[in-house]
Amino acid sequence: MQEIVNKIHSLLYSKLTFDVPVLSGNMSMNISENANEIIIDAPFYDMKKWEKDGTIVHTGKIINGRTAYAEWVNRLGGFATHNDSEGWVNRAILDVVNIVANEIGAEVIDELQ
Repeated sequence: MQEIVNKIHSLLYSKLTFDVPVLSGNMSMNISENANEIIIDAPFYDMKKWEKDGTIVHTGKIINGRTAYAEWVNRLGGFATHNDSEGWVNRAILDVVNIVANEIGAEVIDELQ
C-alpha cells in the first residue's frame, strides 16, 4: 500500500509542477514536497514591480486572512475570473489517481465535482 501512496505522491508532484498556471512564475517556484505532503504556495507579490521589470518581490501581505493566493487560483481561476486555471489542482489529482487506479485495477469514485 505504501508503494501506491508513494507513486501517487511522486506522480502528483510532477503533474502539479508541469501543469501549474503561470503568469510570473511565482506559484511554480513555490511548489515543494516532503515525504508526507505537497505544498503549493504563492505568496503575494508586488504586481506593479513585476510588470515593470519582471522582478518578483514578495510583499508579506495578508489578504482576507491569507498569506498566499494558490487556493484562490484553484477555486476561482487566475484573478478570480473563472478561467482555465480554475480547478487545476483538482484535475491533476484526479488524473494521477485515475492512472494509478487503472494500473492496479481499482475504481475511482469522484464525488467532489
